[in-house]
Amino acid sequence: MKNNNYYFIRPYDESLPKPPQESFGQILNEVYLQPFNWKGRTTRKSFWISFLINAIISIIASILLGYALNSDLNLGLKWIDGVIAILVFVWIFLAGLGQRIRRLHDVGYSGYWYWAAFTGYGAMFLFYLDLQPSVQRKVKWGKYLFSEQDYPEGHEEKVPVPTIGQILKEHFFDCFKWNAEPLTGLGQLLIK
Repeated sequence: MKNNNYYFIRPYDESLPKPPQESFGQILNEVYLQPFNWKGRTTRKSFWISFLINAIISIIASILLGYALNSDLNLGLKWIDGVIAILVFVWIFLAGLGQRIRRLHDVGYSGYWYWAAFTGYGAMFLFYLDLQPSVQRKVKWGKYLFSEQDYPEGHEEKVPVPTIGQILKEHFFDCFKWNAEPLTGLGQLLIK
């Protein structure tokens, strides 16, 4: 997308290496075989692909569990299906938790920000962070899991990222500031 008018779209600095391109197999390995590896980073692509896969697996497991519990199956089979479905849901939750924490590390935030998901505005802020591109600098939580790529020491990004406080202030408190820049073009015509 070439349109850079939206504040959530940030271009990468071309003088630095871009985040690694993971294969589909590496993404699956990262998500399902390393859910407790919270010392690392994960790219935006890897996070959203894993999110989609987790959603599909959850839907399939829910359908199968609903069928098993509502059919005339043996009671023992219902218990086995229930236990398997619960194990699948727990593993999906743990895999998603590991991906979310590594994604927060990738955009330069601590994994403890995960707890913000339990509040309304916190969940929106986490969604905002999930949409952000990877920061092109070293983070204190480690490297990407399947890449030796790292960024030079001491590099700071040129594009600032607004904090949650700045975003909330702009949207809720500065919305009534009427002394903003004067309107030009169509904006002036609409007021007249």
